[in-house]
Amino acid sequence: MAKIHIACAAIAAAAMVTGCCDKEKCCSGKEKSCADKPEISAEPLPLPEPVLEPPKEETKDPNEVIVSVGGKKLTRGEAEAQFNMLFEAQLAQAKDEKAKEGMKAQAKMMKSYYIKDLASRFMAETVLADSAAALNISISDAEMEARKAEIIKQIASMPDAPKTFDELLKKQGVDKDKMLNSLKSGMLIEKMIKTQVLDKDTTDYTPEANKVIESIKAQNAKCLNDEAAKAKIAELKKELDAAPADKKAEVFAKLAEKNSSCPSGQKGGDLGEFGHGQMVPEFDKAAFALKIGEISEPVKTSFGYHLIMTTDKKAAAEGKEETVKASHILIRVSEPQPLPKLEDVVASLKQRKNAKAVNEFVINTIRNAKVELAEDFKDILPPETAKESAPEAPKTEEKK
Repeated sequence: MAKIHIACAAIAAAAMVTGCCDKEKCCSGKEKSCADKPEISAEPLPLPEPVLEPPKEETKDPNEVIVSVGGKKLTRGEAEAQFNMLFEAQLAQAKDEKAKEGMKAQAKMMKSYYIKDLASRFMAETVLADSAAALNISISDAEMEARKAEIIKQIASMPDAPKTFDELLKKQGVDKDKMLNSLKSGMLIEKMIKTQVLDKDTTDYTPEANKVIESIKAQNAKCLNDEAAKAKIAELKKELDAAPADKKAEVFAKLAEKNSSCPSGQKGGDLGEFGHGQMVPEFDKAAFALKIGEISEPVKTSFGYHLIMTTDKKAAAEGKEETVKASHILIRVSEPQPLPKLEDVVASLKQRKNAKAVNEFVINTIRNAKVELAEDFKDILPPETAKESAPEAPKTEEKK
């Protein structure tokens, strides 16, 4: 439970620091029209495809060493024993026989994955702890007791939470000595990372933080509430109504390019061809009701206020649905984003850079260590630190 997998922790840390700096904009910036149906942005991360059948198990020598680091070894049998111990402890907590049978079926599928993950953790923890020891980093008894107390405090709100560290170990069904060694290794690694990476960061993040805040202010200046957006779209409609009939399309394109909050504004508001149901209902109804070359009255959708000009129509024929080609101008309704405190942005920027530095330090330390792996475990070595890739060439907006 308290075992620390530093490589994963470093990556997780990098993901936690995006909050202050990933600011929402007045327009989504998606390479698609703001008139499209809104998408759910809080979807869970995609899960891997389920394994429908358990992997075929081959009989292998339990004494085979699957990971060896500086004389410390993990055998296949030891890894399987750890899995079995954990599984039995969890099985004992099952509510009924049906739950137990489900867990047994799951165990068959997950055993090989657990063992490979265990080998990866053993490799990372051993390499990093050995590196810390080589730097004469140590953990005092007082530090160890403080960490135990911290762990118990963190789980205190859980149902039937253990009151002591020994009770926690007993409840989890783990070997006390192994757990304490693992906990100590994690603390050694934390100290090493602090001294070798974090404490060496002397960057002043204030100038960059000020740029982030100024950027948010600039975005906020473009945001309009409902009343202001409605007034703006009415002003644009008045200008279009005053344009000569043979110039309306040209004026519409220029106004879209200058004023529209939708990415399509860069193309004069052109949305291309689309059929029924591809846009939000209010937009769909208005676009199909217009005659070619006609400009709509302001249309309100969940995105804001639109002016729509239908430029072509194709009637349904030979199994093909009715379609229209249209352009639009969007004045988005949005609220200004609260400005973060300077110190919070500084902390976020520092944490982001440090997370990346820690991840690179961990990967390089493991790859530079003398690690011996069984053939079917060679893929647990971390990849080499990726070089910054060259910026991609600009992409054109895909047609709907």
